[in-house]
Amino acid sequence: MQPIITINPKIMHGAPCFAGTRVAVQTFFDHLEAGYTIDGFLEEFPTVARQQVARLLEVLREDAARVAGRRRVIEDVRQARAQLTDGTAKPASVDQIMREIES
Repeated sequence: MQPIITINPKIMHGAPCFAGTRVAVQTFFDHLEAGYTIDGFLEEFPTVARQQVARLLEVLREDAARVAGRRRVIEDVRQARAQLTDGTAKPASVDQIMREIES
């Protein structure tokens, strides 16, 4: 699979760019924040392929899901730790949380 983003200190001062272009990824987000559509961005920057933008968004969606899952596990661990401290923990719940952490 081709990279979506590259970083090269000689291109755009090392800013993350869409692979094979001189278009910084931050430029994409700046355009979205300014109200541009993806089509509008692609018209402004024809060296960026639609597939690159789609793959970037897919990776970000996957990362967001991972972060959300980690936050849930972290909260579960905090609750389990509190239960262990106050003596209200059930061994099964601690085992379940440890399985989730390890997976």
